[in-house]
Amino acid sequence: MNSSVASSADRRDPRVFPRMYARANQIANTTQLDSLLSQLLAFAMELSHASAGIVYLMGQEEPLVIRACLGLPNSKALLGTTVGDEYSLACQCLLKGHSDLKDLWGVEMGGLVDLNALRGFTLRNTAVFPIPERKFPTGVLQLFNLDGSEMDLVQALCDRLASDIQKLLLLQSSEERTSRLQSMLGFLGRIDPSLDPQENLSTIIENASMVLGAEVSSLFLAEDPNSDLVLQISSREDHNRGAPLRVPRGKGIIGYVVETGESVLVRDIKRDMRHYKGLDTATEFNTRSLIAVPLVRRSIQLANGRVVSSERIIGGLEAVNKVNGEFDAVDLSMLENFAKQATTVLQIANLYKEADELFLDAIRALTAAIDAKDPYTQGHSQRVSDYSVAISIEMNMDSEFIHRIRIGSMLHDVGKIGIPDEILQKRGELTPVEYELMKQHPTVGETMLSKIRTLRSELAAVMEHHERLDGSGYPRGLHGDEISMIGRIVAVADAFDAMTSDRPYRARMSDEEAIARLQAVAGTKFDSQVIDALINVYRSKSLRALFQSGLIDGMPRQSAFVIRDDNYS
Repeated sequence: MNSSVASSADRRDPRVFPRMYARANQIANTTQLDSLLSQLLAFAMELSHASAGIVYLMGQEEPLVIRACLGLPNSKALLGTTVGDEYSLACQCLLKGHSDLKDLWGVEMGGLVDLNALRGFTLRNTAVFPIPERKFPTGVLQLFNLDGSEMDLVQALCDRLASDIQKLLLLQSSEERTSRLQSMLGFLGRIDPSLDPQENLSTIIENASMVLGAEVSSLFLAEDPNSDLVLQISSREDHNRGAPLRVPRGKGIIGYVVETGESVLVRDIKRDMRHYKGLDTATEFNTRSLIAVPLVRRSIQLANGRVVSSERIIGGLEAVNKVNGEFDAVDLSMLENFAKQATTVLQIANLYKEADELFLDAIRALTAAIDAKDPYTQGHSQRVSDYSVAISIEMNMDSEFIHRIRIGSMLHDVGKIGIPDEILQKRGELTPVEYELMKQHPTVGETMLSKIRTLRSELAAVMEHHERLDGSGYPRGLHGDEISMIGRIVAVADAFDAMTSDRPYRARMSDEEAIARLQAVAGTKFDSQVIDALINVYRSKSLRALFQSGLIDGMPRQSAFVIRDDNYS
């Protein structure tokens, strides 16, 4: 800080800081991120007598993204612009983590000002202020044409609102993920088995574009392993007209996907030598980015008295040009689920007979995507389902109950898709804000599934697996009989698997230690009958044959109990 700024601070009315914090506290109560950033920027400009300003936040790929802009030419048009110039003043502020004031009289703007769009705007000076969160900045505030005073006030304002900005960023990320997955789950329940396969394929393609936010989605098929790929259907009607579009075998990114069986994410098509320009030329379309996945046909045959399964890649599915933002791993996972739906439609003309299995495949894929968010919990959803089914069989529940709990327990953590990875994978203790976000996953899961009629009876597993008999659980703090039997069983299964699995914050317990801990709270936290059933299943060999044969309720699976055969006493 220069001397003039320091002397200005020395002469300041001592009531200025309290007034600034009072205003900042009002801004902090804002529940919408864009509104909070705009208010922060407007107040900073008022404090510093600046004529214009920008708020940048950290982006996924580029260092900074403009999220608020006032007083500049085409301010609205600049929103969402990425800043990748590492020499820009804003990026330097991000890296160094301290404020800086630059006099621009008679100086070429160069990298000091971050956008060519600012040329023509009269500049005297510019200042940058980090928006810190812990050790790393969340973003940068940049002001133009300020009087050089109140730099410390502006920085104090950024410091005060940094945690509130971070909280809203986490909430926004959670809401976006929830919305996308909810859209997909809703779609999975809307496929009409009575429709012609082509109509169902059209529905799949259109919904893929909508859920993924892509300009176009297309499905390619190959008649045999050596034939060209042919466009079967596209979400753009003009791509479906005339002679079928063809991609030579092995050409293009879609050809690579079909040849290798690998899913591909390309954020900048210009940097990928595999891109086949023939399609762009034929359709007069400009491909910028894409994701592509294989269509894998699975078949089961009897050979020599044994069941043999085989796989063959019959084509590929791609989504092109993300409308807002960039494609990410979540988009790729969702496209893989759409590909499974498309493959099933292609294999089976009458989907009615296979509707249950189709839906369960989608559920397994979704739970696998959830588990994949955290390497420490991979396979957790399937193991909880295995435990829950085994406990239910031991308790002599009927087949309908077992079917419901099998599905519900597989989906019990579906709401975690809306929880940011940095929270799920955090090694240390969660902050109060982070813990409150984590506790929302049962409610998020219930919201996602409640509109799917065929899953309404399974919602108890999603909503109640963290409830406890003594009322100490969440999200509703239910007591005793308020918790359903499905909720009680899944709660025990979930707790047992959590205790016997490695987590970022602790090593796994032994099975016996976990059982002892459950017994210690039987009747207070967990249902004692459910715990007794779990112990009986675990220590008995009576269900081993069912697990090994994969015939529990007719559903093939691998049991966690079988994996732990050596631990049986």
